[in-house]
Amino acid sequence: MTIFIDSSAFYALCDQTDSNHRSAIDFRSRLFSSREEMVSSNYVLNQTLERVSRRLGRNAARAFGEFSRKTGTIRFVRVDSTVEEDAWKIYNRFSGKSFSFADCTSFVIMNSLGIRRVFTFDRHFAEFGFEKLPETAGEKNG
Repeated sequence: MTIFIDSSAFYALCDQTDSNHRSAIDFRSRLFSSREEMVSSNYVLNQTLERVSRRLGRNAARAFGEFSRKTGTIRFVRVDSTVEEDAWKIYNRFSGKSFSFADCTSFVIMNSLGIRRVFTFDRHFAEFGFEKLPETAGEKNG
């Protein structure tokens, strides 16, 4: 199976003080041992680099970028003009939601590749109909 990785998961892996850090580490370990295909995008990478740089510093962002680019375990799909156009349609159609444009590009990529599961702590993916993993304590019962 294939799983998409969102910036909230990448960030939680980087920031030891993030409330989702332990959950992210545990889930990453399960992912690596399952040998599932992992997919993300260049927009998610950019979003993560900006957040890590802003909150943890440029050196932390550079370390994350080097690791993610060189490990070869994550396939980064490049957002092209077709994905952008389809994402723009979602962004406009769901104007009452607080989906970021980067989220919308992820939705398009996931749909085009038939990916239903996402490693994220962002509720927007579940709101759009994807299976958000890992489940948090509040989600397991609700």
